[in-house]
Amino acid sequence: MQNSQPSRTDIEPPTSSSQTMSQQIYNHKLPTNAKMPDATDKSAPSVDDLLQTFITGLQALQRKISDQTTSDDSQIADERAHPDESDEAGSSPQKVLPATAQFSVEGEGEMEAWERKIWARDNMGRHITHREYVQHSNTRLQLSSNKPGGSGADDSPAVVFDFEQNGGTSKRIEVHSKHLIAALNKVNKHPSLALPSPVDCIVQAEPFPLLYHHLEDVRAEIARLNNPEADIDFKALEFAASTVSARWKAARSADVLGSGFVRYDTIWSLFHAGDLVVRKDDLGEWVFVLAEVNETKNEVRNADRADFGPSKLLVDEYIELVVWGLFWDGVEDKVRRQVASFQVRPFQGIKMINALPVFPLKYREGGGGAGPSGPDKFLASCAERGRKWFKWNAATVCLEYDGPAISYKGDLPFLQRAVGSMRDSSEKIKVKDRVIVDKEAKAIASSRITDLEGFIHDDDDPGSKPRAAELDRRENYQWDNLPSTATLTDEQAWLCPPAMGCCGLSTRDFHLVSVDKLREVQWNVDAMEHLVMDEEKKKMLQGLVGQHYNREQNKYGGDLIAGKGEGLVVLLYGSPGVGKTLTAESVAETVKKPLVALSIGDLAMDEYRLQGRLESEFKRAMSWDAILLLDEADVVLEARSFEDIRRNGIVSVFLRQLEYYRGVLFMTSNRINTMDVAFQSRIQIGIEFKDLDKNVRAQIWTKLLDLSDRSGAVGPGALREMRAEVHRLADWNLNGRQIRNVIKTAQGYAFNEFGVPGKMNYGHVRKAVQATMAFQRSFDDARSNLKTEQSVWSPYRGDADFF
Repeated sequence: MQNSQPSRTDIEPPTSSSQTMSQQIYNHKLPTNAKMPDATDKSAPSVDDLLQTFITGLQALQRKISDQTTSDDSQIADERAHPDESDEAGSSPQKVLPATAQFSVEGEGEMEAWERKIWARDNMGRHITHREYVQHSNTRLQLSSNKPGGSGADDSPAVVFDFEQNGGTSKRIEVHSKHLIAALNKVNKHPSLALPSPVDCIVQAEPFPLLYHHLEDVRAEIARLNNPEADIDFKALEFAASTVSARWKAARSADVLGSGFVRYDTIWSLFHAGDLVVRKDDLGEWVFVLAEVNETKNEVRNADRADFGPSKLLVDEYIELVVWGLFWDGVEDKVRRQVASFQVRPFQGIKMINALPVFPLKYREGGGGAGPSGPDKFLASCAERGRKWFKWNAATVCLEYDGPAISYKGDLPFLQRAVGSMRDSSEKIKVKDRVIVDKEAKAIASSRITDLEGFIHDDDDPGSKPRAAELDRRENYQWDNLPSTATLTDEQAWLCPPAMGCCGLSTRDFHLVSVDKLREVQWNVDAMEHLVMDEEKKKMLQGLVGQHYNREQNKYGGDLIAGKGEGLVVLLYGSPGVGKTLTAESVAETVKKPLVALSIGDLAMDEYRLQGRLESEFKRAMSWDAILLLDEADVVLEARSFEDIRRNGIVSVFLRQLEYYRGVLFMTSNRINTMDVAFQSRIQIGIEFKDLDKNVRAQIWTKLLDLSDRSGAVGPGALREMRAEVHRLADWNLNGRQIRNVIKTAQGYAFNEFGVPGKMNYGHVRKAVQATMAFQRSFDDARSNLKTEQSVWSPYRGDADFF
């Protein structure tokens, strides 16, 4: 069928004046000899004038189109009925039609405007035409040209330029030219960190920071190619860049940049995608890779409120700095990248660059050069820190920490906490403790590390997911899913966090701590040598514990039933202050194992909750490869009776847990005479600690005074005098804990007298002993009076009952 309809413009007008027009795409050809606007030519029309010319032409075009609506509709119907006559076989699904308007660029050359026709097929296999319209404030320019030696327009533009007016002006470009993409990749300082190959499109939003930093480098690279096609593509890129030439000129002329200060409107010029940026906080200096710099200005309307009147249209403006770094995935035990963002709100005047939430590495204090305090030394320290972070995260390890921390209160395992409970209970504290890095602590770090002050990262925010997905698509796989056995490169080690999760041994609270403040534990392997204890008992304890931890040679399971009787349970019993707890601590130091100390107060006081707590604590001690100490265990050891069913349940639960515990457990008790008989067969060894006699007290005095002297607490020549008086000190009936307290009190007396540490002498010790004995007499008198009162009102049954 012969088509007698006139040539179509391919744009269908709205059917009513109230109907808005959607986006219209324009393809523009650049003649080979076209010249781009010169931003320094004051007589040349501005880019905004050119864009207004485009918009005016579009409006005229729309009026012309409306006169052709009837003929267009009849032609579309004819094409749908005879698709083969309206398309040649094998033709491109996107056609370029003759020009309907022409616009001059700087008086030289012409950019011919074609309307774009998009073809598709419906379910019946027929050709249908999708029509796109333009709003008066939005337009898209596809900048392309006839390639040398080609036969017509190229449907793959070199550069796509978007212009939008919506409460302001925003511009966006897409670079599609393979020549331009290759050049940008080559001149970029960190291509492996920002623009890995292959990539088929580079997107930049106003003010095009990547081009700001590298347009001249790209020009030189394109010129080096001596390729006419690449030259034409660069002209398209240069035209798009010229639309923000005023902002570029202002950024380059900002004299405050050289002095380390910046204005809000030039912050974008500091950052280059792929650059290393730094963030400082209480836990250290973070190193990230900059992914994006986005200028955001949104119009939002606040809600109607009686006290403020009707709602108003407000402008939410900020600069968003999107970065990524490496974090430990506590679930999969791997290293992966994680995206975070920081916002800079508008400010007046100037601001120090290193006061921004993140800032380029070169603006770090002392980091302006490659000298002793320059970035080379800083990055070397970051690499060393990152490798420590990686090594410690790759295993369960006990470390020492002394420094600031973000603490999450509570002693329940992380996976049993309510969602959000840790964020609500976090606080900044000072921690000095041995800590454990384990799976639970790593889970805290991976889920909470970007909750630190200034981080803006929310997995529930749908707006953040496309950005993360885009980043994953762009970046090299070498940054994701690094196994715990990997060897980090320097670049990978730089990006490891300065903070990591851990659990305090003494409090069992979870913390985020500074990697720089963590140290390997200095175990006191000679602790048993300084313990005042029978040598045979020392050897027996060391042998039992050493054999238990010798996994290779300890093949005997301990019971006919698998899993039973594989642990080591030791009971230390005797009066308070005779060395029971110290013995357990000394054994742990000797075998280089962390000691997890529990008291009855740490456990729930009914049989139902007790079972869960015991299981949790036993499991934790096993995962940490730690020695467990249950101090003052009389409650759970006490004999069952017909009268107290509740206590019977507690004892039964504890007996059952002991049967299947596979670790080392020390228990201390002051009242072995009340212990249930069933525990006797579940305890491998029991060691009695008798009350200290004068000879043992003298040994304790001597060892503790020597220790004080080594720590610098004793005044010059005072140690000799105190040693000579040890026999007098030993006359006082004090236990080991009281002797330790006396020496600490004596140090306080010395500091109060001289105002400096290291001046303790025998006079201070004698005064501290007298104060301790005075308190002891008052305590004994009070207990005697309590017994007298109880004998009046009720039969006295000895020490107060736990229940």
